[in-house]
Amino acid sequence: MSGQSPSIWAMYRAMVGVGAVCGLLIVGVFQMTKPRIERLRDRDDQIPALQAEAERLDELLEQHASFARKSALRETLENIGIA
Repeated sequence: MSGQSPSIWAMYRAMVGVGAVCGLLIVGVFQMTKPRIERLRDRDDQIPALQAEAERLDELLEQHASFARKSALRETLENIGIA
């Protein structure tokens, strides 16, 4: 690409690819932690451990997938568009 901007189609394909990778990452992390969360949920005395596990999962998502999170403006515009 000698000084030319990428086509809309190329940019769209790249965004879809990044979205698919992020989706797989999120699902993978959830599936890996799901059995532990279910075990902890079954035991009332383990609520603090469950909360700690949820916070750990949230930190992992923030660390590895924060770039894919929607901005507040985008979220608002999408909600208005849906309504």
